[in-house]
Amino acid sequence: MENCTEWSQSDVKLFGKVYKTPREQCWMGNPDERPCLYSTAEGLPWSPEIKLIKHKLEETCKCTFDYLLMNKYRDGRDNIGWHSDDEATGTTSSTIASISLGHTRRFLSYSIRLNLLNSMMIGS
Repeated sequence: MENCTEWSQSDVKLFGKVYKTPREQCWMGNPDERPCLYSTAEGLPWSPEIKLIKHKLEETCKCTFDYLLMNKYRDGRDNIGWHSDDEATGTTSSTIASISLGHTRRFLSYSIRLNLLNSMMIGS
């Protein structure tokens, strides 16, 4: 994975200050795909390695994915805060898949509909 993507840290504005994201990111998508969240630039074309993973996920999930945002966690300090995955498409009915790359860490998810917190250790 390390060699098949172009990783970078994007800027995020919090409380009036601009910070680098505390993780590396890369996004890929179909030609001309520009989700609202990433509308400043087109994603990279699908790499052969990522396209293979995409097809496996689509078979397993029985749905299609137009784009992929990858987060790489380099060490125990890299993170992502609480968020909803509806900001990219503007809808709450989008299907997302999460693939973990990098350092072992705790992964928390919360279902608003079920009022349920899930916690697991994940890593490479």
